[in-house]
Amino acid sequence: MTAGCETGGIQGDHCRFWTKTALNSSPTTGPRNLIYNPVCAGAYKEIAGSQEIDLPRTYADHDLALEALQTEHALLWDILDVVAALVIGLDRDGRIVLFNRACENATGYRFGELKGSHFWDRLLLPEEVDAVRSVFAQLLSGQFPNEHMNSWVAKDGRKLRIHWKNTAVLGADGSVRYVIGTGTDITERERMEQVLREREAELRKLSFAMEQSPSTIIITDTKGRIEYVNPKFTKQSGYTLEEVRGKNPRMLKSGGTRDADYQHLWRTITAGGEWHGVFHNRKKHGELYWEAAYVGPLRDATGRITHYLSLQEDITEYRRLQERFRRVFESAPNGMVMTDEDGRIMLTNRQMEALFGYDREELIGQPIELLVPERLHESHRAHREKFRSERRPRMMGVNQDLYGRRKDGREFPVEIGLSPLESEEGRLVLAAVADVTARKEAENEAKRRLDDLAHVSRVASIGEMAAGLAHEINQPLTAIVSYADACRLMLESGREQKEVLLSSLEEISRQGERAGDIIHRLREFVTRGKLDRHPVNVNELVHDVLDMLGYELRNHDVDVQLELAQSLPLVEADKVQIEQVIFNLVRNAIEAMESSEPGNRRLTIGTGNAQGDEPAIEMFVRDTGEGISSEAGERLFDAFYSTKRNGMGLGLSITRTIVNAHGGRIWASTEKDRGTTLRFSLPRSGAAQR
Repeated sequence: MTAGCETGGIQGDHCRFWTKTALNSSPTTGPRNLIYNPVCAGAYKEIAGSQEIDLPRTYADHDLALEALQTEHALLWDILDVVAALVIGLDRDGRIVLFNRACENATGYRFGELKGSHFWDRLLLPEEVDAVRSVFAQLLSGQFPNEHMNSWVAKDGRKLRIHWKNTAVLGADGSVRYVIGTGTDITERERMEQVLREREAELRKLSFAMEQSPSTIIITDTKGRIEYVNPKFTKQSGYTLEEVRGKNPRMLKSGGTRDADYQHLWRTITAGGEWHGVFHNRKKHGELYWEAAYVGPLRDATGRITHYLSLQEDITEYRRLQERFRRVFESAPNGMVMTDEDGRIMLTNRQMEALFGYDREELIGQPIELLVPERLHESHRAHREKFRSERRPRMMGVNQDLYGRRKDGREFPVEIGLSPLESEEGRLVLAAVADVTARKEAENEAKRRLDDLAHVSRVASIGEMAAGLAHEINQPLTAIVSYADACRLMLESGREQKEVLLSSLEEISRQGERAGDIIHRLREFVTRGKLDRHPVNVNELVHDVLDMLGYELRNHDVDVQLELAQSLPLVEADKVQIEQVIFNLVRNAIEAMESSEPGNRRLTIGTGNAQGDEPAIEMFVRDTGEGISSEAGERLFDAFYSTKRNGMGLGLSITRTIVNAHGGRIWASTEKDRGTTLRFSLPRSGAAQR
């Protein structure tokens, strides 16, 4: 009987029929193995869902049995190949014995590629093998039917998510012979469910954002009827959703927004565009407010407009501040101009129109250099670049003369204050422009009067020093007369000595030059001249003043000590005026020591660089007089205030005025019974121009 078996079938006393190969072939998978015995019959019945096959029980009916089996087998495979469900069969060892068309289409594998392979070695993810084998063990132990989900890996690497319903086929002894799984590919369903979950989460976030938004949100249908407003709308307008549902947002209009603006809005959004603008609305209880608004269409997946969305921001306070700024800007006493970072004019006030002769429409959008003389364009651009790199409020061109240019070409002196502004439009610059023509004229007049006063002071000082100056001039003149008489006597005696005569004549010449120098310095000191600033060496001026005051110093028994710095930087100054400052300070010190003992009259003069970062030189004059009180120290430089009994109180006042006019400063320090120190500083040459 075994000779009739063409392939390895199931043999034994309980085997009623033998297996037959190639009784039927699937058009896609090729030959199928037919197994017929009680177990096989049960398996087919389980898979096909048919009634138990009525098979002959005798060997004589073998051919009829094979024919019936062939027919039943073909029907079974036709059914399995057309069902949409995934159907897989496994033997007790987990080897694949059944793999339908749906499984092939889903995975890309043919049944022949997997037949006899362990299911978990070919189709499962490594991390899911243990869980699936556990389900398989439950089925073998009789726990069926059951369900589970797992993932398959397709031939091309795709991951499929499958929901399985599992059962088992029993043998004659009641044990599980085969496990049958019917699966549904839920990969796309799970993906869609994940997409839906994500969209639901996004919608929840969007809903939460809309509910919590600090902006007013209105959604209307395509007819402009309100369908939704957020809580901010209710808080802002006073209307609830129930009160506005179905109404047009124009119910909020106050009359402050033109009908033409609403019409333009509607034309824009119905054409699919977005509208930006400002509404002047009225609240439920009548209060007016301003809102900046965006209105645009909402579309579905096909691009069709389904709703309109309006986002609105309350700008009432901003408009109030804007109006307040406009009023301040317009009423400012100075010309006000606002430019962008590139120097183009964005805003001006009426004072700018009055100062420069332009209408503001002529200025908007123009470069600021339009208002600057052409010869100063480059330097003005340099000022702007410097401000761009060091953005802080400050004056432009400190210690420099700035000029504006009117529409008719005339120039006039100006002062310009700069302030940086940060805005949504970028970095801006606000400039205040003042016409300082009148002030410059007053300053020039004050300088002229100062020069007159200083000249009078110098002449008065020379008058006070008349006796001393006469003595200074008399000394060289007396020497000249003496040497001349000696030469005359020598010539009259006839005993002239050439060397003695030459020496006497040289001395006469030297004494004449000395007298000439004294007279020249006096003349220069008292001459009224035009203010002339140029680099000056203060140390040289100290020596000139000491020469001029030599007689007074000796007459008052004053010991002079010099602490002059070597290589002292030059200062940009008027030589005569700074000489007068030193002259006044030294004379003031001499007079302050008149009550001191003759051996205790010491005058110290020092120069050096100013301390700190100040680009200046500093000079001091220190005496050993009685000193002055703190009250006197505070008023020391006031006009007509003097600590001397017969003093006019002008010397130190003039001194301070001269120092201040040179961009310096002067101050005093004193200790009772230990003398007074007067100090002043002057900008170094070139520093005053920065």
